[in-house]
Amino acid sequence: MSTPQSQTALAAQPKPTLTQELASHYGIEGAKFIATLKATVMPKRQGGEPVAVSDEELAAFCMVAKEYGLNPFLKEIHAFPNKSGGVTPIVGVDGWAKLMNRQPRWHSEYYSECQRGTEPWRQMPRRMLRHKALIQGARVAFGFCGIHDEDEAADIVNVTPPAAREKKPLFTAPKREAIAAVEVPTSEPQSSAQAEPEPEQSAAEPEAEVPGPSPLDEKRMTIRDAFEAAGMQFEHLKAFLANRNLDLGADETDFLKLSQGVCDRLTRSSDSLKSFVAQAKKLAGGVK
Repeated sequence: MSTPQSQTALAAQPKPTLTQELASHYGIEGAKFIATLKATVMPKRQGGEPVAVSDEELAAFCMVAKEYGLNPFLKEIHAFPNKSGGVTPIVGVDGWAKLMNRQPRWHSEYYSECQRGTEPWRQMPRRMLRHKALIQGARVAFGFCGIHDEDEAADIVNVTPPAAREKKPLFTAPKREAIAAVEVPTSEPQSSAQAEPEPEQSAAEPEAEVPGPSPLDEKRMTIRDAFEAAGMQFEHLKAFLANRNLDLGADETDFLKLSQGVCDRLTRSSDSLKSFVAQAKKLAGGVK
């Protein structure tokens, strides 16, 4: 049975601070815990110099770690520098998995809403989607707040603070010199000696587009290219058509003057044109 003296002694003992409580949890002395936390968990610059973190920011980070029961030394939660000079608690994939494993429910996430153009997303899209599903599913389903993942932290860093945004006036009054330069119309007629205004120069007309080849010309060029590729000239085509009782008119003196009917017959399909070329080559005696 406790005595009044023992109760007074217990009441006189100071309540351990947050860092002391965490240090006790990890089994190390309070000052050593803070020094280790700053040296291993707090962010560093490119040259290795640690980022200056105030005692309040360190305490806030410890509060978040304690609230969610995450171990900063196991990289379940770590600090990320932001533009305002402080740090933002960041939870890694292992930390999110630890949070979710404490919950009885799961949640779905969609690739199209999560994918980013970063190297991890390009090389390991399925694994990154699994990580994002773990993180976002934990937040939506179980109400975790005040902590972010790496992609969200990058957005936080790149957002321009409202105070730094340029504020443009809704209306800019014209300068007094500009107002004075405006001519005020009068009812007095202009003198005959006053020069009439020069007619406005018409805007330069756009250059006319050069029309491309017509469908008939394209067929003619296709036939020409096919025969020339086989080592034959227009005379070979003419002899081939004559052998098939198809006489060319007087105007059809080269490939680019073939009539619509001849072009349609020869180019019904790419296979039919190849067949006609092969037959004409055989009729010409195997010209190469």
